[in-house]
Amino acid sequence: MKSIGLLLVVLFVLAGCNSPVEVTQEEIYTESMMMDITDAPEGVRDVDTPNGVDRRFARMLLSLKRFVRLDSTQWVAVKGFALTLANETKAIHEGVKSGALTREQARLQLREARKTFVESVASILTEEQKPRFRRWLHLFW
Repeated sequence: MKSIGLLLVVLFVLAGCNSPVEVTQEEIYTESMMMDITDAPEGVRDVDTPNGVDRRFARMLLSLKRFVRLDSTQWVAVKGFALTLANETKAIHEGVKSGALTREQARLQLREARKTFVESVASILTEEQKPRFRRWLHLFW
């Protein structure tokens, strides 16, 4: 009985290891996506993102551009929304550091700033892009 079980395990391992996984072209999310987002290459900030935005946030914006398929006009608008969010976030963090804001006040303000960013982006998208944006939010936001 043990030998049959061992034989089945060996056959399963040998047969199952080389099975290809079918991925459609619509599929952008990968197993290494989170690592790519958090470990952005040095030059990613210089590519086409607003100044004052950290590399991780810049990488996230670039994934938004690709995933939602933003056109050049939409991309310019999103960069403006992102810069506003980055400035608001920085001001909130400084407020907590200086003692002007409590952590709870900061949390509420950050939530509101992020909500404004999402609403602003959604307002410039076409009907075809909105489901992709909702999917992007679910995966990356």
